[in-house]
Amino acid sequence: VLLIFSYDAPDFNWKSAFGSSWKFIEHYLGKECLDVRYLMVPFKMEDGLDLLDWAEIALVKSNWGWFVDADAKNLFTAFDEKNKKCENFCCHFRKGLVSNHDNSAVGKRCGPSRVLIVSGVSDPQLPGFYDVLTYEVKWYEHKIKHLPHKQLLSFGLDLDVFQTIKNKFGDFKTRPFKGIWVGSFGLYKRMQYLYNFKDDGPIVAINSAGNSETAQNLMKYLQCQNTNVNFKTEPVVYEILAQLYLMSEAAYVTMPIDGG
Repeated sequence: VLLIFSYDAPDFNWKSAFGSSWKFIEHYLGKECLDVRYLMVPFKMEDGLDLLDWAEIALVKSNWGWFVDADAKNLFTAFDEKNKKCENFCCHFRKGLVSNHDNSAVGKRCGPSRVLIVSGVSDPQLPGFYDVLTYEVKWYEHKIKHLPHKQLLSFGLDLDVFQTIKNKFGDFKTRPFKGIWVGSFGLYKRMQYLYNFKDDGPIVAINSAGNSETAQNLMKYLQCQNTNVNFKTEPVVYEILAQLYLMSEAAYVTMPIDGG
């Protein structure tokens, strides 16, 4: 049982790509192999405690100190208090994660392995609540390498995951787009710098959030710059997203320096 702390309801659209991707994996492997549960933030404490009793892995996707991280830590605290007299430590699935929770970072404790997917570049805050820390880019490693937790680099763009799409639609050897951009249309995503590629060829840009005033202004700005961007302002289903990746020569990553 995999418990995911989520602030956005999972669906089969890009809007909740992280949560939805686990539903695809569950469907592929079968529920008897992977049973994915969601704990929507904010949640009732009793609901969270009940789910932690069943879970084998608790997955928290959050930046340090964000409300998802804070709510998860509050729940872990209540769960540990509830089980502090536990003498027979739980033997949940921990291969590749934490064996018997005999982790130098936290010692033994009951319940599921607790994994934080560090979504951001903030400094660690109260890391002892977690058994495993995963991070998105190599650049971030220096912020956590001194911690005794098990650590995993777990971000990347691997087109091999679209092999089934290739088999169904072909390999798109002729790629009509020079690049693809996916994310919220916002200044903090540095979308405005797409004008640097206006002479490279067509770019497809997919909005993963609502059309805010900022999004509208960014699209107008890029159009005024004669940037050859094909805007898709509504979320697309995952299969279409995979096709668009395969139809693009490169992916635009919204980071100024090696994931900084």
